[in-house]
Amino acid sequence: SKETSEVHFLDLENDSAELQCVAKRRPKVLYSVRHRCGYWYITTNVGGTPNMRLMVSPSMANSEEQWVDVVNSNDGTTLFDGGYERTISGLTSFGTQYAVATGREGGLPQIWVITYQDDDDKTKVTDFLQLSFEEDAYDVGLGANYDSQADSVIIAYNSLVTPISSIRIPLADLSRRTVLKE
Repeated sequence: SKETSEVHFLDLENDSAELQCVAKRRPKVLYSVRHRCGYWYITTNVGGTPNMRLMVSPSMANSEEQWVDVVNSNDGTTLFDGGYERTISGLTSFGTQYAVATGREGGLPQIWVITYQDDDDKTKVTDFLQLSFEEDAYDVGLGANYDSQADSVIIAYNSLVTPISSIRIPLADLSRRTVLKE
């Protein structure tokens, strides 16, 4: 359905496991789920938001009552609140310390790198940086990132003056960029 969704999961470490539901279907609520370090990372329009927001909860069945917004621990701002200013369309985890979000802001596609605290609290965001580009108008998205433990992200970028390019960016130093293919 385009108006509602329901996601199920299976514990692959338990031979007798049965399908369990992350959150029961609710009218006009869409959600998708990614697993990272024992938590669900949920993109959803719950609460009637016009766009998707980013939430987190422990990875367990029927967790909808525990969904909370992902916030930057440095300033308390919500990363993606579901409003009109910034939208999220995807989230990809890289190891235990990073995730890369795709979406739109200012009418353009964007990529953000989320850095998590690398200790007991695997949900604590310590940095939230948007990739920047020299051209005023461009298209950008994730490239082929097959290794979930990689320390760099591959993006696809093009503009009116730059042909489509695959670019590798180390997650620990977003200023270093290597063009792999033009």
